[in-house]
Amino acid sequence: MNTYYSYLRFSSGKQSKGDSFKRQTELAEAYEKANGITISDTRFADLGVSAYHKHNLNSDAGLGRFIAAVECGEIATPCTLLVEDFDRMSRADVDTALSQLINLTNHQVKIVTLFDGRTYQKGMGVTEYITAIVAMQRAYEESDTKSKRLKSKWLARRVNPEEHKKSKNCPFWLEPSEDKQSYVLNDSAEIVARMFDYSVDGFGSLRIAKILNGEGIKSPKGSDWSCSTISKVLSSRAVIGEYQHHTREGRKSTPVGEPVPNYFPAAISEDTFYLSQSRRKGRHRSQQHGTTRTHLNVLRKIGTCLECGSHLTLVSHDGLNYLKCTASTNGTCKQGKFNLFYLRDWLKEQFVSPMFHSVWSKQVKKTRDNSKQIATLEGRQSSMVADLERMLEAFGALSSPLIVDKIAQRTEQIASLETEIEELKEKDAENGSIHLSLRNTNKLVNKAFKSGNEPEQLAARMELRRLLTGFDSFRVIVNADLVVCFEVVAGDKTFVFHSRPSVYRRPSIDLPVWKLTFI
Repeated sequence: MNTYYSYLRFSSGKQSKGDSFKRQTELAEAYEKANGITISDTRFADLGVSAYHKHNLNSDAGLGRFIAAVECGEIATPCTLLVEDFDRMSRADVDTALSQLINLTNHQVKIVTLFDGRTYQKGMGVTEYITAIVAMQRAYEESDTKSKRLKSKWLARRVNPEEHKKSKNCPFWLEPSEDKQSYVLNDSAEIVARMFDYSVDGFGSLRIAKILNGEGIKSPKGSDWSCSTISKVLSSRAVIGEYQHHTREGRKSTPVGEPVPNYFPAAISEDTFYLSQSRRKGRHRSQQHGTTRTHLNVLRKIGTCLECGSHLTLVSHDGLNYLKCTASTNGTCKQGKFNLFYLRDWLKEQFVSPMFHSVWSKQVKKTRDNSKQIATLEGRQSSMVADLERMLEAFGALSSPLIVDKIAQRTEQIASLETEIEELKEKDAENGSIHLSLRNTNKLVNKAFKSGNEPEQLAARMELRRLLTGFDSFRVIVNADLVVCFEVVAGDKTFVFHSRPSVYRRPSIDLPVWKLTFI
């Protein structure tokens, strides 16, 4: 029994909105009706898949699956494959396309091109071979010419990016100007700026998405914001005006050449961008799943137990919050827990006191300005890029292992410099963001310990935690008399603070909770 299968393909998403799919489907249906046959319900298609790059032959592609099924006997032969024309099956060179045709016909598969009603099968005559080769060559030349034209077009854009009209294919917060010679910011730029403000405040992509979705703000496609979309925006250097050329093969996108600065209007400042990158890296290093609901433990990964060295964790009991060392939960440390209010009151009484404030604020600002070092590294990087370009121009056509190794080494050195420059810029942005007035710090503490989990409370807790990372050491112990001791190291100075005993069991509003007992 001869089973009939249909195969449909078009190469781009734009064609799905045209008549390509409809035309191919109607041709198959017309052939079915005219010849009194029934096309199998098992149909094969590659929608938005390139035949020029042979992606439709991949194991997960429609034609690739059909060929594999024929070769392994999953599809019984003889059978017939209906296609609009040879360019649906292949736009690769003639050698590849003809080998593909012969392979199928040798497996007793008939190929019917619906466009002209021709049948190609094992044992066909010279005329059929010539007709097939001519069709294959035409399909290849059309795609090859188009590919070369596009490459030439994009090469010209890379060489002279400002001389070409701007397309609509740009980030969602931009659109071409009326004369198509530049880009302008649209209403979505305000949303992008908000994303970065939230990121600087310490919010991750998931939290930002929840805030925007909670306010009913839709993404550019009209759907809810996703974590991945927010993350892509926060990582995109297009927000500071840079444009990176890419080449695309299938779904893989590869950067080409150096980024073009000032190609787009900037949606945010460079300082904001680098500060966001710094905060994001800090969150990735320190946060774990399930620990970001309230950020009440501002000593997390900072404070440790003076007895065993374990970190402090937040626990709740009878509606109150406590801090205790992680080792005490499994009985390996005998330290007790202490009320979170001890930390709140220490911050209000000692952390913001004029004497202690001057010490820890210097500690937080201890990283020096890196602008001169950045300029030096950028100069070195520029020189290396120029050397690499000359090297590629002189030796690019050669394949000597020594030359290839030299080029690889220089490329790796340039990438390493780029990483170092980015890290220094992030540090500069971080340093520039610190404003440590006593008044502002006191407000920050009040806001951080205010009840509720609104964005401003969460941002205050995350900012307070960031400031506390400026200490070299923060160790805690609770003695038998329920006196809490904080040992804080800032630079070359060690401070020891003791609380009054059992403060929250026998509260006395008039007395301070903490006193400095040693420097």
